[in-house]
Amino acid sequence: MTVSKSSALLMKKISERYYNDSKELVKSTIENKHSLSFFLNSKFPGYLKNIDHVLKAYNQMAPTPISCSAGCDACCYTYVGISSVEAVYMIHNLNKNYSTDQLIRIHKAIAERQLFQNILKRKESCLSEQVKSYFEKKIPCQFLIDHQCSIYEFRPVACRNLCVVTPNEWCSHSDMYSKIKIFRHPSVYKIDIMVQKFLSDYYLKLRDYDIMQSQLLRFWNVI
Repeated sequence: MTVSKSSALLMKKISERYYNDSKELVKSTIENKHSLSFFLNSKFPGYLKNIDHVLKAYNQMAPTPISCSAGCDACCYTYVGISSVEAVYMIHNLNKNYSTDQLIRIHKAIAERQLFQNILKRKESCLSEQVKSYFEKKIPCQFLIDHQCSIYEFRPVACRNLCVVTPNEWCSHSDMYSKIKIFRHPSVYKIDIMVQKFLSDYYLKLRDYDIMQSQLLRFWNVI
């Protein structure tokens, strides 16, 4: 997939700005010694919005438009990896916005997905084969409700950067996994990995476990 020269230059500027903003986020976190609680409430939401801005800008300039739309949940059956900071951020928002009944439903949905552990134990399989095997089992994301993402505002970066560029109707094909083409914006992918790895390591080294423990215990002990 190619873009015009002018669009490519504009995309480069947007990516550079995203990189600099992300670099500043890391720098200010260190200099101001932000606690994980402060970071999750005051900094991380803005970081995610910045990623959305980069992706939206790309989508508007791409010669092949992103075909994803509300109500299409085909990609919500794929395996998604997240960082430790994202995990705590999600639980932080779940505890704040979800009722006990909703959390119990999520617990049950997570339990039903434990079969994926059996897939990972097959050491002879490479990651791509493991992910494909998971997808073929048609296991919906535990946060998918009525074909809509119930955590859309605080969904993982991996979900935000999962963009389908083939026709929308292909997503409902029985052989969807081999038919559709997915584009991941390289700038978002590379920079986010760098930022998330740093933040995860940074807060682990600080032993800033208080919020992690309180949020995790509250989430897992609702039942």
